[in-house]
Amino acid sequence: MRFTLQQSRCIVAQEADVERHRFFVASSCLREDNEIQLIEFSEEMMDSISCVRIYQHPKEVFDIVPSPRDPGLLVTSSSDGGARAS
Repeated sequence: MRFTLQQSRCIVAQEADVERHRFFVASSCLREDNEIQLIEFSEEMMDSISCVRIYQHPKEVFDIVPSPRDPGLLVTSSSDGGARAS
């Protein structure tokens, strides 16, 4: 998978997955659809970084709050004042 070429506003650790080093990175474009990428850092693979999954997000992402217990759940806040759960 590819990494975002857009400007990013948020990066936060996915703490629910204790076996791997994973982070959510969100783009922040005003006039385009945005995305949240799940990035994994691997010490065993000679410090490689890979994109595990991409989530589409229609609005600019202001904040990401991942669940501390469920690695498949996160909440975002966006520029329209709303919150989304994935």
